[in-house]
Amino acid sequence: MVFDKNAVVTELWAYKFDYKKHNMQYVAGREFNSLSLRISGKAAFEVGQHAYTAKANDITFMPAGVGYRTRVDESGSMYLIQFKTQPVRIYNGPIISCVTNPEIAAAFSELCDIYSSDGENRYKCMSLIYSLFDMMNRPVHPIPKRMRVAKSFIDNNFSSPISVASLAKDAELSEVYFRNEFKKYFSKSPLAYLKTVRVNNAKQLLRSGNCTISEIAVMCGFESISYFSYEFKRMTGISPTEYKNKN
Repeated sequence: MVFDKNAVVTELWAYKFDYKKHNMQYVAGREFNSLSLRISGKAAFEVGQHAYTAKANDITFMPAGVGYRTRVDESGSMYLIQFKTQPVRIYNGPIISCVTNPEIAAAFSELCDIYSSDGENRYKCMSLIYSLFDMMNRPVHPIPKRMRVAKSFIDNNFSSPISVASLAKDAELSEVYFRNEFKKYFSKSPLAYLKTVRVNNAKQLLRSGNCTISEIAVMCGFESISYFSYEFKRMTGISPTEYKNKN
């Protein structure tokens, strides 16, 4: 997926929402581009003579001005970013569906969260969509097993103390080399990725409303409430309390 590197985003809107199963229907071409990440569910698209299927973890791009037919085969949820650019057309294909990676998914989530909680934070939203373009323009390389193991360890043990030194040791690499390799494949340093995982899990717990902010801080591996609040606001633009009240 290669977007025009000279394109300038002039307006954008970002949402996370649930969608229901429905029969085939026609959608007329719109004045904005649509970029979506399907979290769950399954949908079919027809553009001219071409048919496509989008399932969980697939990205779909629909350029401005392109009409299409769509059918939802399985209900689910998705992140959707709608945006206008100059020039209007930023990709030549009518639609693309490709498997995403965790870093792209995290960027979708963060952009939609920031837009929904603080739509006026235009600069942060614009920064994130350009980061998305950059990540999707990069060539895909096979991820070495030791890097996949390290990432999986973070995903499954984020609530416990984790150091880059211990991750590097388990991968049998020096800290510097491990840090560089992790960022090469996952677009974030190990520490930045760990913070992202912790904050994303904190969001889920805040939305559930079943835990206090103090409990969530501990459950997500933060050493103090103040540090949790600092990192949460730095990454989302609002405090944990504000996020909880809005959700």
